Amino acid sequence: MRFTLLFLVFLSGFSTFSQNLFKEVFEACRTERFLVESDSISIQPVEDLIEILAFNMDEEVIKEIRGVLLIQVVVDQKGRSCLLSAENSTNIPTKKLFLKEMIDQNLFWQWPEEDISVMIGMNFHKDSVQFMRLGLNEEKGLHPLQRIEP
Repeated sequence: MRFTLLFLVFLSGFSTFSQNLFKEVFEACRTERFLVESDSISIQPVEDLIEILAFNMDEEVIKEIRGVLLIQVVVDQKGRSCLLSAENSTNIPTKKLFLKEMIDQNLFWQWPEEDISVMIGMNFHKDSVQFMRLGLNEEKGLHPLQRIEP
């Protein structure tokens, strides 16, 4: 519940729709046309996101990271990821996380029928990380779809 409230407070200023949902924008994504998860989860990653983070993050970063990280990933019809935007409120700078490389090279999904934008929230604690899938629609704005327990 506290995690959901944290996201709602964090995203309270969110009222407009755009391709890049978060402040930090990354290049090299095909963004001519894609759907956005709205009221339900459309696709799932092939591998567990926790394993991808644990395997690809520096050990010191894993020990030190605290706070909330939101990412927007465009998934193409072959299940490949492209990190489009992020909102980093952790204690580790985005450059040190190597997010673009980690997501684009290691996160693969079930093959969607059309390119789709997936939004994931991560709340890093001392000994754990909580995940939440987010949706976006005109009525609710950015809202939680599902909490993913590790």
